[in-house]
Amino acid sequence: LMMADGDLIQAKAGLLPSVTGSYQFSKAQDDREDQAEVLDTDKIYYNLLFSQPVFHWNERRNNARIGELRKHIAERQYEEAYRVLAMEIRSTYLQLILKKIQVVNIRNERKLSDDSLKLAEEKLAQKVTSEGEIFQVRIANDRAQLALVAELDVAEAQPAGALHVDLAGVVDHHLADLGIGQ
Repeated sequence: LMMADGDLIQAKAGLLPSVTGSYQFSKAQDDREDQAEVLDTDKIYYNLLFSQPVFHWNERRNNARIGELRKHIAERQYEEAYRVLAMEIRSTYLQLILKKIQVVNIRNERKLSDDSLKLAEEKLAQKVTSEGEIFQVRIANDRAQLALVAELDVAEAQPAGALHVDLAGVVDHHLADLGIGQ
């Protein structure tokens, strides 16, 4: 935006009056035939010019308008970039919340699977159930354990191209406020 402001000032500068000047000082020696000795002379030249553009077939005013349009476009691009950034942060935040909820759900499934396995092993110890019936419960328990490990690995991995904003602490606090455990 600062560059756009600078461009606008530069574009409007053509409408303003300008002052230019120059100054030159020189020493010279004149050897003249009508004078017996060499004359030392100091020569001073100066020039001061004031100018104001009057009419350039609207070129100056059009340049100023173009500068204003460029500034307006830069402001819009800034607003759009800010909007896209906010949407990306929101999306990352919501994805992180969903991941954490999935991890909580998988942990709960794992706990239920452990409880189910413990109950099935108690029944096996009491000879109420057979080894074949408990086999399915053990397989389900192993699958729940693998799902938990895989989900934790995915939840902790940084996706390629993801926005580098640390939202984990904010999400943990938000989930704690909702009563969703870790």
